[in-house]
Amino acid sequence: MISLFKKTANLYRKCKTWCYYVLKFIKATVTLAILGGIAFLGITILNGTDVMYDLREQNIANSVRFHEARVTRVIDGDTFVLTTGERVRLIGVNTPERDEQGFDEATAFTSDLILNATVWLESDGDNVDRHGRLRRYVWLQYPDDRTDPDQIRTFMLNALLLEHGYARVMIVGSPRNAELFREIAEGR
Repeated sequence: MISLFKKTANLYRKCKTWCYYVLKFIKATVTLAILGGIAFLGITILNGTDVMYDLREQNIANSVRFHEARVTRVIDGDTFVLTTGERVRLIGVNTPERDEQGFDEATAFTSDLILNATVWLESDGDNVDRHGRLRRYVWLQYPDDRTDPDQIRTFMLNALLLEHGYARVMIVGSPRNAELFREIAEGR
């Protein structure tokens, strides 16, 4: 019986020592993984790679960089929510509100094009509106030339809403596409 007790005690000590080193190894590995992830994230941000965090914290109001984003919810024809939780308001257009005629049609049109889809956001002028929403042009496809009227009419949600009659022009500030949006709304 004493022999069995000694064997059990020796086995316990060996297991305890072995477990101690295994746990120490796991802790070191996890720590290195976390530090490596932080270092990678820091290098990625410093290199200017488009990592979507809070767009409001980035000073991109007059930038021509596009930011890829995914849409999780459409509020109405001109406002939607990103996976980051941020709300986006389309520049230069206004669709009917919930209690106005055409609300359902405009909202359905926008939903059909962008809900659960990847879009490219482009700023122009003020970065956010008075409600804290990001103000953006929304591209359904990354444009070759963001100033080409044909590409704007074909791939920009803001222009498509005007083209199909779901929105009217609403200019705040001096966005670069104001004149083109007026032409689209007039049917030219």
